[in-house]
Amino acid sequence: MAAGWSCAGNGRVTERPAYYARRGGALADCWTLLHPPYTLWHLSYVVLGAAIAPHVAWTPLLLSVLAFFLAVGIAAHALDELTGHPLGTAFSERALVLAATAALLGAVALGAYGAFWWDGPNWALVVAVPVGAPPTCAELAALADDIVCARMPEPFSAVGLWYHDFSQTTDEEVQTLLREHARRVVPGKTARD
Repeated sequence: MAAGWSCAGNGRVTERPAYYARRGGALADCWTLLHPPYTLWHLSYVVLGAAIAPHVAWTPLLLSVLAFFLAVGIAAHALDELTGHPLGTAFSERALVLAATAALLGAVALGAYGAFWWDGPNWALVVAVPVGAPPTCAELAALADDIVCARMPEPFSAVGLWYHDFSQTTDEEVQTLLREHARRVVPGKTARD
């Protein structure tokens, strides 16, 4: 714990944990939870990123700032406060979880709106098909921004005919691969751990 901080017997902060921390009710706790300097610092990244664009689109910028505020300013700080109330707010665990959940849902909704509905889809859909029937690849091409069909044999009868080994993967092979992956990711772990 930093110099000048002290905790009561219940683990709650009794002295002001930061210069911006306030006491005196729900509004003061909300202000403290937001970590204003830290939140503004991180929101400035969104604004600075937009500022280097050739043209600033104000509505998407404001929606991005709002989404970032919900995710970082509210959700992340509410989750931080869940671990021992380092800021000493009076929020219950339930209130912090509800705030974090609502803020994250709002941020995700704004992100989905920006990606899929603001001025049409803002992403490219690329389809890669190792082998496919020419009519199927043509139908996929009409739906996607770009398509790669490595092989389009005529006549096309079955995908498996175009592979050297198209045998069924056994449960044992899958379990072995999962165990090997778990050992690489977390040494000493198995797939059942």
